[in-house]
Amino acid sequence: MTVDWQALVKLTIFDPKQAAEKIMALRRNLSHAMLWSMVVLVAALMALSIWLSWQVFPPMPSPDPEVLAFQQRMARFVARPALLAVLFAGSIVLAINILHWAGRLLGGEGELHDMAAVFLWLQVLQTSAMVLILLLALVSAPLAGLIEFAISLLGLWILVAFVDRVHGFGNPLKAVGTLLLGPAMLFAIMVVVLVLLGAGAEGGMGNV
Repeated sequence: MTVDWQALVKLTIFDPKQAAEKIMALRRNLSHAMLWSMVVLVAALMALSIWLSWQVFPPMPSPDPEVLAFQQRMARFVARPALLAVLFAGSIVLAINILHWAGRLLGGEGELHDMAAVFLWLQVLQTSAMVLILLLALVSAPLAGLIEFAISLLGLWILVAFVDRVHGFGNPLKAVGTLLLGPAMLFAIMVVVLVLLGAGAEGGMGNV
């Protein structure tokens, strides 16, 4: 299927719900394995964009020893794009699942693979925008900062519309609720895991 990517970008910006429809239709032409393999590709692009931004605009060393130590750790971390890509891939998969299940808890009827498709498309657009902002910053850093802020707001608006359409809410407030419920679910999962790990550790100590 031939895709007019430029038209899809414009549609995403001006009518994100309609864009979500098209993305979900395109997704049905892909195997599940191919869709999830795109997570690796998108994560690699995100890692490379972060690495590039640090190469072009390395942070100024802080006079605070603790902050400086943190900057040095981050620099060593960013210097390993492969590790960044692995972490981004895990974060993407986690975010997709959280948006899917949080929406289901609020009565949504979306499919996991549809959520994956629209979320990956949004990440591609945001990563591309980040590279363009980086190039613009070489000319005017203040202007680049303003555009970055505007794009962040636009990205949030698009994500709300995508979640609304995928889950079939017909109500942007439910989509916003999904975005708010997601972090709460993640926190609850982490608490349960920590409790289980603690119980396991106590059990192990009791057997000593």
